[in-house]
Amino acid sequence: MMIFGFVFWIVLLAIGLIALKGFQVTLPMLSRQDASPEEFLKARYSRGEITREEFEQMRRELRQV
Repeated sequence: MMIFGFVFWIVLLAIGLIALKGFQVTLPMLSRQDASPEEFLKARYSRGEITREEFEQMRRELRQV
């Protein structure tokens, strides 16, 4: 009887890990190694991490370099 409880928890853990793997959010713009700094900036703006003013200022600074 104890072995069934152990197997139950192992199976439950495996299902949980598989579910977590399926729900991982990937950021395609940030996972690419060849993405330009402007692409990273656009990704941050689209996720709402920076305001439009911050985006415009950073984009101007990138273009000056």
